[in-house]
Amino acid sequence: MKKKTYFKILIILILILGVRFLMSLKDFNRDLVNHMVWTESMFKEGLKGFYSRDYSPWALANYPPLANFLFLFSHKLYLWLNINWQGNNLLASFYKLPLLIADVIIAFCLFAIGKDSGNNKKGVLFALFFLVNLALAYNSVFWGQLESLLTMFCLLSLIFFYKKSKIFAFLFYALALLTKQSALFFLPIFLILVIKKTSLKEKIFGFSLMYFLTVFLFSFFIRKNYFISPFLFYFKTIGGQLHQYLASVNAFNFWFFLGLNKSTDIQIFLSLTYRLWSIILTGFFLTPVLILFYFKSGFKRCLFATMLLSFAVFVFLTRMHERHLYSMFIFLIPFIDSFKKFLIYAAISVIHFLNLYLVWQEFLAEPSVKIVTIGRFLSLFTIIIFAYYYLSYFIKVSKKQL
Repeated sequence: MKKKTYFKILIILILILGVRFLMSLKDFNRDLVNHMVWTESMFKEGLKGFYSRDYSPWALANYPPLANFLFLFSHKLYLWLNINWQGNNLLASFYKLPLLIADVIIAFCLFAIGKDSGNNKKGVLFALFFLVNLALAYNSVFWGQLESLLTMFCLLSLIFFYKKSKIFAFLFYALALLTKQSALFFLPIFLILVIKKTSLKEKIFGFSLMYFLTVFLFSFFIRKNYFISPFLFYFKTIGGQLHQYLASVNAFNFWFFLGLNKSTDIQIFLSLTYRLWSIILTGFFLTPVLILFYFKSGFKRCLFATMLLSFAVFVFLTRMHERHLYSMFIFLIPFIDSFKKFLIYAAISVIHFLNLYLVWQEFLAEPSVKIVTIGRFLSLFTIIIFAYYYLSYFIKVSKKQL
C-alpha cells in the first residue's frame, strides 16, 4: 500500500479508537472493580507477593503478569493526566484502553487479510463485520474483559507464522499467555505451526524467548522459585476460581442445554466426571480437524481450524464463561463470503450478545424458569451453528477450498 493509504487508515483507526473510548465512558462491569482493587494493592504494597494476598470480598488475583502491568500502566496514565472527574467511569475507561487499542489492531488485521485476497472491499467488509458487531463491542467497550487483547496476540502469532520473521509468532503467543490463561486453548494450533513452519534454530530460539520472557515478567510478582513458579501458577489457575467449577459458568453451550448450568463438573456420569466427559467430547471433535490441518497447514485452513477450536472449547468444555466465545468470531469473519453466511454470523452474534447481556444484568445469577428456557433454546442454536461450521470444514477440505 502507498504511504497515503497507510496514513488514511491510521487516521481512521485513531478516530475509531476515540469514538470507542467515549462510548466506554457510559458504563462498566463490576468485574473491573477486581482489577482496580488489585492495582490499588500494587500501589500500596508493591508487586512482590501480589498473588498471595487476600482481596476479600473481591476475587483472588489470578491474571498473569502482563495483564497486571497493563492495569497498573492504565491507572498511572489516568493519574498522570490528572483529570478531575467524579466517579469511576473515566478510570474504568482507562483500564479498557489496552482493549480498545487491541480492537483497532484486530480490525486492521482483518482488513489486511481481506486485502491480501486481492479485494480491498472485502478487507473493508471484514473490518466492519468486526467493528459494528455489538456483542464484540459489548465485551471490550463496556464490559472491559481481556478477550480482545488475548485474541489480538493469538491472531498476530498465527499471521507471523506465515511471514519471514517467525520469531514474532513465538513472541506474540507468549504475550497472549502472559495476558490470560485461556490462551492455552490455542496451544494445539500453535504447536502444529511450530512443527510445520519453523526450523530447528527458530524452535530453540523461539521457545527460549517465551520461557525467559515469562520468567522475567513473573519475577516482579513472586518471591522465590522463579524458574518453576510460572508453571505452577498456570497449573493452579487454568481452571478458574474454585467457586466456578461448574459445568457451565453462564455460557450458552452443550452443558447449559442439558440443564447442568448450576451443577459442579466433578459430578459423576457413567463413572467419569463431567469435566472428563467435556475433555473427551472436545478432543473427539477437534482431533480430525487438527489432523487435517497438520497435513496441510495453509493460512486459510489455519484460520478455519482455529475458529473451530475456539468454538468447540466453548461448546463442550466445562467451566466456560459467556465471554469465551469471543475469539471464535475473529477467526470466523474471513469466511463470511455470502449473504447466507452473513446471516449465520449475525445469528450467532445475537446469541452471544444476549448471553453477555443476561449475565451482566444478573438474570442468570438465580435464573427463572423462563430465562433457563430461553438459555436452553439459545444453547441449542449455538450447538447447531457449531455443527454447521464443523461439517463445512470437511466439505471445504474435500473440495480443496481450504
